[in-house]
Amino acid sequence: MSDPLLLIMTSATLGQALLSLSLILSRTERRAADTPLMIVLCAALVLLATATLTSWSALDRGVLFTASLPASLALAPALALYIEALTTERPWRCERRHALRFCLAALSLLAIPMVLFLSPDERHWMFTEGRAGGGAYSRFAGACLFGLIVAGSVLGGLYAWRSLGRLAMYRRRLETLFANNDRRELWWLTALLGVVLGAWALSVISLMADSLISAPLLAPVVAQTLGWIAIWALSLFGLGQPPGFDGRWVEPQTSTASVSPKYRKSALTSQQADRVAGRIESIMRAERLYLDPALSLPKLAARLNISPNLVSQTLNERLGKSFFAYVNAWRIEAAAPLVLAREHSMLEIALEVGFNSKSAFYKSFNVSFGMSPSSYLKRCATTPPTSAQQTDQALEGAQGVRLCKRIPQ
Repeated sequence: MSDPLLLIMTSATLGQALLSLSLILSRTERRAADTPLMIVLCAALVLLATATLTSWSALDRGVLFTASLPASLALAPALALYIEALTTERPWRCERRHALRFCLAALSLLAIPMVLFLSPDERHWMFTEGRAGGGAYSRFAGACLFGLIVAGSVLGGLYAWRSLGRLAMYRRRLETLFANNDRRELWWLTALLGVVLGAWALSVISLMADSLISAPLLAPVVAQTLGWIAIWALSLFGLGQPPGFDGRWVEPQTSTASVSPKYRKSALTSQQADRVAGRIESIMRAERLYLDPALSLPKLAARLNISPNLVSQTLNERLGKSFFAYVNAWRIEAAAPLVLAREHSMLEIALEVGFNSKSAFYKSFNVSFGMSPSSYLKRCATTPPTSAQQTDQALEGAQGVRLCKRIPQ
């Protein structure tokens, strides 16, 4: 390893992975998602160790590459299982069926003795010059390795793509159940999967163009830096990331995912939906349930003594909003007069009306008004009301909110 920067990045990544793995093993109470996360970290450690040995030791390059192949093929399914454990609506646990995802990695273990039976010259031709020299056995071994690499690349891309879709469905599901999602949306995992898909695309292109170009598409130090970023993200966010539905596990009857088309089998009539919508509006106005930061769809349904599925259907069909959008609209309506009063900071207002953070408050305010709270305040200040009564309304409640909403954009 002649490049000192590459040595620094490899050492940093190796140390980060070892530290993260030791922190998981030292936990007194293991989480279900810890198992696939440990597989990801262990696979990364094997890849880093073999890369270091390849550069610093006199060990056979072909043998080291083949020894690292099972770890490489186990990364994608382990990461997909980790995402599944974080996004499931019911308590997740490792099952025997999950082992099927690692069949290709287990099969690649057979490649290690296969490569060991090759002569040193044949291994040199195969892994250094990129050609299968020698007899029929050498060509057979080369074909098997190439097939494993291609299959692993295809499956890795599929796992990453499906995981992105799962995360998108997970966020949509959150909006039907909870009013505060800013700490459960797992955007860091989406960014990580974007890096994984980018690396996958480059590996596929490199595999296809191997016979046409000799220079690597991605410099080793850049590839190692991306690896360090991935391990760093898993360490920083993954170690402390609980499942999105942890402590709020959804009972099977509350799920709407099995209804296709949406709510087709519901017995809720139009008149009943109107009554349920009226009850929802009435209880939200009278009891101000939206001020509860932990308000969820099951909690609102329990207060109304109605099935959560029917509440969700009513919100979508009669009010045209998800549970998340509906509750936050109430919160923003309550926050607008407080913004106009200028007696509290934006963070204090956000917490007072039920948000968990200022960023979530700003995001919802921008959705409702098309501008930030400070811009809204300036707009209302530069557009005087037509009467003193309207001024009182602007500072007293919902009428003031509606008045400022009518200001031309």
